[in-house]
Amino acid sequence: MSKLKDQLLQSIHHLDQQDKLKDQIEITVTAEGLRIELMESAKGTFFELGNATPTPALRDLLAVLSHELSKLPNKISIEGHTDSLRLFRTA
Repeated sequence: MSKLKDQLLQSIHHLDQQDKLKDQIEITVTAEGLRIELMESAKGTFFELGNATPTPALRDLLAVLSHELSKLPNKISIEGHTDSLRLFRTA
């Protein structure tokens, strides 16, 4: 799992060479396997506030993660949540 963690971090670094996402992504080796946590920032790194549409940064990151993880026979569990703000539109 440590090797996979290193490969993922390397792939993410190629995606984000300025490491702007490094504080938003935490990869940990656990007894269950590899835990990848994507932590939203106040600036809305992965979703805009009150919106469920992924940002381009999240789409790119998920493409990298899915490419690397698809090489494994392991099962994957995904959990997540969005903020509870509603997006109001005026006519």
